[in-house]
Amino acid sequence: MKELLDYFETTLRRLIREEIRSALETYRDPEEPALYSPKKLMNTKEAAEYCGVSDLTLYRSRKNCEIGFFRIGNRVLFSVEKHLIPFLESRERKSFGMRSG
Repeated sequence: MKELLDYFETTLRRLIREEIRSALETYRDPEEPALYSPKKLMNTKEAAEYCGVSDLTLYRSRKNCEIGFFRIGNRVLFSVEKHLIPFLESRERKSFGMRSG
């Protein structure tokens, strides 16, 4: 009997997850990027490569609260849209042209 109840519980949980996922996709704006999609999250090494900096630079920026991140257990993950692009934009320097002396 216990095995049957466990089977029904597992099946019910799976169906609920599928329904929620389907409902979210139905109501999500297709123009809005899925910021929290696991496919869009990068670890420190991948994020540093994406930004063109070293792992150490990204680590220091994280410790100095210059870049946001997700912590899941002992893993540190970065979203391209939520963390990396704003970080890069904050580092943008504007050129004022040549100065005449």
